[in-house]
Amino acid sequence: MFSTLADRPAPKSISPTETADSEANDNDNKRRRISSMDDRQYLPRRQESRRSSHPPTDAPVEDDRRRHQEFRSNFPVELPPVRILTTRYLLTTTGYKYIAIGITIKTPWYSLHTTPSYVDIALGDKQGREISLTLDMWKGLIERKRDVLSCMERALSDVTHPPSPMSIGGMTMRFGVINNGSIVRIELPNLARVAMVRTTLLKLYNLQFCVDRVIRALNAATEEVDAKFLRYREIAAAAMKMETSIQP
Repeated sequence: MFSTLADRPAPKSISPTETADSEANDNDNKRRRISSMDDRQYLPRRQESRRSSHPPTDAPVEDDRRRHQEFRSNFPVELPPVRILTTRYLLTTTGYKYIAIGITIKTPWYSLHTTPSYVDIALGDKQGREISLTLDMWKGLIERKRDVLSCMERALSDVTHPPSPMSIGGMTMRFGVINNGSIVRIELPNLARVAMVRTTLLKLYNLQFCVDRVIRALNAATEEVDAKFLRYREIAAAAMKMETSIQP
């Protein structure tokens, strides 16, 4: 019934190699646990979503809309005028300088007071510099063509004593020399200015009849533009009124 010590199997001896392997495995497990604890320490915590018991409302949207309306009524923003039906002629072979003729609408669509549209003549370049000439300025520039060209010749012949500035219909023309070539700078009272060399100015004078033809055609269309713009303002006002009435 009872086994003797002699019958029992002898205990298996553990080799030094197995002992070293078990210790190495224990050390690896410890390192993994420590590294995982470090990772958990530096991982960002997930923020629990807080659900409000109150139903969503449109109060913030209404407040923003009301503040926007108060700001627009107290501090009206002056928008730049819009030029439509524009015809553009290039004054240089590269298209750097140009002259554009169009109908300018200065009244914003939400304004209560309307301003009649008018024909606008713009001289500008590709860098964004642009001046707007009225019809009187354009006529004066054409009528004094000979005086302007003679002043440019005098500025080139006598660099030390350039001609005096010339005033034409509210704009000032200053003459000078740059890179051994005559140049004219057209300035307006609002500090807008555009400079042109002699060849560019001659190209502008050569387009006189084309510009005059476009001006006559646009002058005949200003009344129709005002009527259509008035109708557009009425439709926009009705749409805004309908939108405000639908809101709860």
